[in-house]
Amino acid sequence: MLFPVLLIAQRGRVITPDKKPIAEVVVMLSKADSTFVKSVATDTDGRFDLMSDVRPYLLSFDHSEYAPKSMRAEVNDLGDIVLDDRAYNLRELVVSPKDMEQFATHKSYHLSEEQMGRYPDFLHALSEIPMLLVGIDNKLSYMGMGSVKILLNGVSSTESEIAALNPRDIAEIKVYDTPPARFADIGLTCIIDVITKKNITGGSVGINLRDAFIPVYGENTVGVSYNHGKSRWSFNYNNTIRRIKKYRLSQRLAYKFEGKEYIKEKEGIDSPFDRDENSFRLGYMNSRHKSYQFNVTGYAAISRQSDNHFQNVLYFNGETFLSQTKSNNSQKNYYLDIYYNREFDEHNEALVSITGTYYDSHLLSAYSEIEHNTSREYFRNYSYITSRKPSLIAETQYSHSMKIGTISLGVKDYLQYNLQNITTDGSAGRESYTLSNRMNVFGDFDGHLNKKLYYKASLGIEHSYFVVEGTKTFSSFYLYPRISLRYLFAQNLQLFAFYRLNTASPTVSMLSQTPIWIDNKYIYQGNPDLKPYQTHYLLFGTYYYLPQFTFAMNLIYYNSPNDILPYFVKGDNTIVQTYANMKKSERYEAVAEILWYPFKSKILSFTLTGMLYKYNVVGYDYNWTQNSARFFFETHINWKKFGIDLFYQTTSKMISGQLLRKMPRAAYAELHYRPLKGMTTGIGWRYPFFYAYEEGKETHPSALVQSFTTIQTRDYSNMIYIRFVYNFSFGRNVQAPQKKIDNKDTDSGILLEQK
Repeated sequence: MLFPVLLIAQRGRVITPDKKPIAEVVVMLSKADSTFVKSVATDTDGRFDLMSDVRPYLLSFDHSEYAPKSMRAEVNDLGDIVLDDRAYNLRELVVSPKDMEQFATHKSYHLSEEQMGRYPDFLHALSEIPMLLVGIDNKLSYMGMGSVKILLNGVSSTESEIAALNPRDIAEIKVYDTPPARFADIGLTCIIDVITKKNITGGSVGINLRDAFIPVYGENTVGVSYNHGKSRWSFNYNNTIRRIKKYRLSQRLAYKFEGKEYIKEKEGIDSPFDRDENSFRLGYMNSRHKSYQFNVTGYAAISRQSDNHFQNVLYFNGETFLSQTKSNNSQKNYYLDIYYNREFDEHNEALVSITGTYYDSHLLSAYSEIEHNTSREYFRNYSYITSRKPSLIAETQYSHSMKIGTISLGVKDYLQYNLQNITTDGSAGRESYTLSNRMNVFGDFDGHLNKKLYYKASLGIEHSYFVVEGTKTFSSFYLYPRISLRYLFAQNLQLFAFYRLNTASPTVSMLSQTPIWIDNKYIYQGNPDLKPYQTHYLLFGTYYYLPQFTFAMNLIYYNSPNDILPYFVKGDNTIVQTYANMKKSERYEAVAEILWYPFKSKILSFTLTGMLYKYNVVGYDYNWTQNSARFFFETHINWKKFGIDLFYQTTSKMISGQLLRKMPRAAYAELHYRPLKGMTTGIGWRYPFFYAYEEGKETHPSALVQSFTTIQTRDYSNMIYIRFVYNFSFGRNVQAPQKKIDNKDTDSGILLEQK
């Protein structure tokens, strides 16, 4: 016979010393052993209501304008709880141990409004968190590693959406440096989950604009949310625009096909490059506290990119030509996500998520050469590809919390189908399709011993199934275990170790044979014979905090047998740059960061991040080793209503199969002014004193094509842009309980050359 568990409310009111209610106080309930149970925020009358059978219990109260408070109790009615004003200047706050809480699964950071107010937008305020870097392109990296996933209340988000948030609505930032098993199939190294405050009614508007006029360059976001009763509506619009006129692609090429040598110098000419992207996101949430949560999110994006590169071509025999490389890509992307979460009691929870995605893509790729003297067309070829790619992602998960820890079990299925029509010069269109299905069964267990040793273990089983062009079939099972250990010597010193075994499957784009023209007998194309591969990942690291100094370091080792990497092969009609399973790739990394506040007032900060790499790739006919280093430098100056941000990153080189990629050098300077609360205006200078923003690549001596490529964007050098950020509320913004799964298919189905 089953008996219901009687849940009794712990309730109270939070007030000031002069008995005024305090809204937006985060009230956190924990067990006597400090195991987190739940949290709520006080309403406009300062009241809170927690439903729990935990006795005795610990309560903590946190608000940016008042001193934090903790207490142990067993009673149900706590009456009035008084919070005192903070006894120190908020300008002196930094991320110190008292602002960071360590849990078995993640770290939780609490930034004050004053900390966040030092930056032009909330996205850049995330750099207050040790080892979290916001790059010049607004992309996040953590401990020197990419593959960072950003969430908003557990829902998949973007950097542009986060930048438009009102900092006053932020409750905490969760950092998962050992992502749960359900994320293993997408190879994430870190998850950042931004949690907003709860139980506040009304709405909020966020505007974040960054624009230049010469060249035309824009990154603009507007976000609106409104809450009423148990419901929340949200809308986000993001616009990206580029109008580049001085884009130069220069190459030295040498290859042989069917006995004929193609040796040429291709000097880049200032050429146009255009890009437009407009995306809309509409969300609805309905929830009842400690009962259920229902989400539905719709998304639509329309994008267009046009490259039209001109080059002066000099053949080894002295002949000269004018070449044109054309690539026009348009894409429509839609997805609909439906999510339901049910909490049965304090210890048991289940959820289900279904996401449908659809891509409609069109790509025109063409290459031609015209003789300078006679204007005679020497060579021309093109390919036109249309792709329709629907996919369905379904996931369910069950969690049970116990005294020793929490166990989670789940199943995730990812089904996608890509139908392509490929037309080339002189041949009729042909259809091909790729069907892919991946099913994952996974489990997590996490906990801690005396809040000193934190442990987490995960195990997943994946079944991968591919059908390529109706003739090639692949099916296999893989295990992906993970384990992490973290030991806290003190609140400001910790050591940790992490091991994981990931399985990476080829994307549908990599499997599709969509030709992109690079030269007369040289194309870029996918490989239908690719197989999944696994990566061993081992990390040792440490954090050390002081009020004005932070040091963090990671030592990392990657080993990937059968890694999928760029490779050159001879095709029926051309040399093909494609992907292939190599014998092995290895990477050694040492990453360290120092954050220093030289003054107690914290008006000045310096951040230095250094990375040392060693790459080793073993192919079937070559072996390549490369050592490299890269450094990032940031400084922030904040004085009254003014702020200055400086950023610089050095160049570096990275091996990728038979390619050696040159990563770009970058820098910017920005001055901003805060005339009103919630408003920031500013002016920035990107790539100061640069001749051009430059990146490039070259091939290994064993490659069938010997190539040295340089890409320069001269418009970006010395670019002046303006910033405008404004966040305001009508009433107050609310964020209902957080969604714990995010699924989205980000593979369009068309393989585009990486530049």
